[in-house]
Amino acid sequence: MGSIEAGVKAIDTTSELDVSNENTKFNVPLWVDNEPVHSGYRFDVVNAATQNTVWTASGANAKIAKEVVESAAKAFPSWSRTHPAERRKIFIRAAELIRRRKDEIVDIMVTEISCSKEWATGINFHTGTEFLEELGALATASAVGWLPPMESENRLGLVYRDPYGVILGIAPWNAPLILSIRAIATPIICGNTAILKASELSPRTHQFLGEVFRDAGLPPGVLNIIQHSRERASEVISTLIAHPALRKINFTESTAVGRIIAKQAGEHLKPVLLELGGKSSTIVLEDADLKRAAKAAVMGSFIHHGQVCMATDRVIVMRSVATEFISELRKAAQGFPSGTAVTSSGAARTEKLVDTAVKAGATIEFGNVIRKNATLEPTI
Repeated sequence: MGSIEAGVKAIDTTSELDVSNENTKFNVPLWVDNEPVHSGYRFDVVNAATQNTVWTASGANAKIAKEVVESAAKAFPSWSRTHPAERRKIFIRAAELIRRRKDEIVDIMVTEISCSKEWATGINFHTGTEFLEELGALATASAVGWLPPMESENRLGLVYRDPYGVILGIAPWNAPLILSIRAIATPIICGNTAILKASELSPRTHQFLGEVFRDAGLPPGVLNIIQHSRERASEVISTLIAHPALRKINFTESTAVGRIIAKQAGEHLKPVLLELGGKSSTIVLEDADLKRAAKAAVMGSFIHHGQVCMATDRVIVMRSVATEFISELRKAAQGFPSGTAVTSSGAARTEKLVDTAVKAGATIEFGNVIRKNATLEPTI
């Protein structure tokens, strides 16, 4: 990357990044060295409820991915030596700045991923800011060493942790604020630099995090944020993982993609932390409070249109209380809002799964699986 003069980053002629102070709602930039950066690659971000393009986003390619890692590697030596108390102050300020911009970030999430305001406000806004504040205490704890027992009476050993280096955090779109914070905040508070690989479905939410940390005092290069179109996913991720300066990968999303990332990380002997898909079951026994269990099952299944890793996938009920439980389940589902999936194609896949289940002998106890664009009625 080039040097920074008068607020404008100088980029050599071979670079595919273009620094611009423009940051309108129609253009979501990449975030490099605390600057909004535009590339020659753009893709649309579509609101699934309205099917309207809410903004376009600059996308990364392999060359940009390489430059972003180099930026983070350059920032690492000085940041790793920053006093823990200074890191803690930055995190506390970041949480305060997010609170000041609550309405803005909530509106961004509602616009991008078609979620409810309750979803954007609760698990994202409140949990995200609280997580940042709590992590502030980790700054000092991460710098504490310990004295291990030594075989020689005349020797004293000291063990302490060093920051690891450049960490890649790949965050999903379904809870974009809290999960992006979780992906990069712990590495940064411990003295590492981080690259957030933002979701193409929620790039503005993720870029918002870059603005907040910059305004809180985080130095350039400590947090870089890039997004890309689906077509460029393979080349960008492969380039990031293969770069010698990248030390560790944190990935949260599907099992299928996680398997690919784990394989690539293994080829380069780089540790990877994976949080992948699973199956969440609710088990209802004979002595259960059926009304309460039904409400919990409905909430677990339908919240955020079922687009969360801990969503209830199946309910296993003892036969002796099944009829009564299904009745309570219908009552609980009646007042639940339909909501909207993040994409029409995602809603269509769910619709197909229900149709396939019915053809295989399942019966619909509630709802009728009528899909309108990305909206599905709650169905049991």
